[in-house]
Amino acid sequence: MRKGRNYIWGIIFLVAAFLMLIGKFDFFEDFGMWRVVVGALIVMWLIDGLKRREWGSILFPTAFLCIIFDELPLFDKITPWPVLWAALFGTLGLGMLFGNKRNGHIGNYREIEDKQGTEDKNQVDNEFRFSTAFSSGTKYVVADDFKKANVSCYFGDLKIYFDDTVIKEGEAVINVDVKFGSVSLYVPKGWYVTNSAVPIFGAVEEKNKSLTNGEPKVRIEGNVAFGDVSVTYC
Repeated sequence: MRKGRNYIWGIIFLVAAFLMLIGKFDFFEDFGMWRVVVGALIVMWLIDGLKRREWGSILFPTAFLCIIFDELPLFDKITPWPVLWAALFGTLGLGMLFGNKRNGHIGNYREIEDKQGTEDKNQVDNEFRFSTAFSSGTKYVVADDFKKANVSCYFGDLKIYFDDTVIKEGEAVINVDVKFGSVSLYVPKGWYVTNSAVPIFGAVEEKNKSLTNGEPKVRIEGNVAFGDVSVTYC
């Protein structure tokens, strides 16, 4: 999966480099070179979202295209905030109705609802789902054989603690889907964490130092758009 993502984003940056060069020939003087380059990057983001059927990676790029090309007919009537709100509510609604192909409703887990300002502690076999929108929350994962966590955060702040979590064998996966939000993951210092999540105007960073011999392994994947994910070793 990481190789496939690198292939896609390699093409994106090559296209951006090509557009920067041909911009000197004034082919796009009506729109401005920066909008053409950013528009091309967003289109590639949209194509990636369509391939993986991730609603946020379909609706938000569409909204951003409307915003950067707002001089076109009709676009100026719906930008910027109406189209962004529509993308957000559309993402939430479609996700609730149909799920995402990557982290749909198939599997050995149930959804754990988040409420503003609350803290809870749950044990749900070895696969978890956490979500928050326009709110903040703190979660504690308790598992004897942790395998997977699906985390979505839209316009919110979510803290997840894995200090009571055990990975027996193999590789655990944390899927993140962050849009205009912040997710903080607190993991044991003995975990070996690798990152294959795609930051789109966002960031994934590590804090403190890991004290690991390479096991157990945890892979972070997904996408972070206009937000951040932090991994703190504790």
